[in-house]
Amino acid sequence: MKLWTSTDGGKHWKPVLLIPGGDADGERTYHATAFHPNESGATVSLKAEAWDKAGNRIEQTVPNAFTLTDRG
Repeated sequence: MKLWTSTDGGKHWKPVLLIPGGDADGERTYHATAFHPNESGATVSLKAEAWDKAGNRIEQTVPNAFTLTDRG
């Protein structure tokens, strides 16, 4: 699996660090670390690509998936 983020509407994409987690009943989890600007209110788009051992593949983009907020 590969994952990217964009904070400029998909013009530029930055890779997300994915660390595989558990694997049970055909499902796998990942821990994701994304680096983004420290801008409260910025929207983040996601792009994912995944495949399985049989060669099945999916690509998906989610524009404006979430908005950054200040943890303050």
